[in-house]
Amino acid sequence: MRKSTSSSDGKMTGTAGGTQDKAGEEKLLKDLQDLWQDHQKVDLKVRYETGRLLNERLGSPEKRQPYGQQVVKLAAEKCGLVQSDLSRMRRFAASYKSFDEASQAVRNWTQFKESLSSENRKDKNGEVSSPKATSRQFDRLLQSLNRYADQLREVKSDPGEGKRKKLLETFQKFAKALPKCLCIRMDVKLIKA
Repeated sequence: MRKSTSSSDGKMTGTAGGTQDKAGEEKLLKDLQDLWQDHQKVDLKVRYETGRLLNERLGSPEKRQPYGQQVVKLAAEKCGLVQSDLSRMRRFAASYKSFDEASQAVRNWTQFKESLSSENRKDKNGEVSSPKATSRQFDRLLQSLNRYADQLREVKSDPGEGKRKKLLETFQKFAKALPKCLCIRMDVKLIKA
């Protein structure tokens, strides 16, 4: 960034990339780094303690809450968070014996979430694999597909060429996603009636 000022004789003087600006930039960057490191450590501590308190009350995060018990949902509402973040905080606290151990293992919350993402995608050999649908996602998908199949069977009239093409495009898009997500291959073609 260039700063220009007028001197007493009316000439413009500029400072761009001078040593004074470099020193100022370095100080600014150092101040920001210190500020954010402090913030991230406090943020990590709050998230660890939140998870620890919930685990203390609810048990292991690997164990589902009993039906009808909505402690995590209510806590999320009270704290202005989403349930998935509270679930991650519970896993975070369960992953380490103490906050000191946790803070030595991860620098910030983003790093922990990324490690969870990688951990969730490890195959039986311990290597990171492509994302797979979770059991709950698969159940919802299966339920929806069955519902759509039933609705298609009830269609008695020809939807017309335009709608048929749009339906074909949608099925092809769906078929394209299958190998990556579910390791299923499906060919979708338009046939003559």
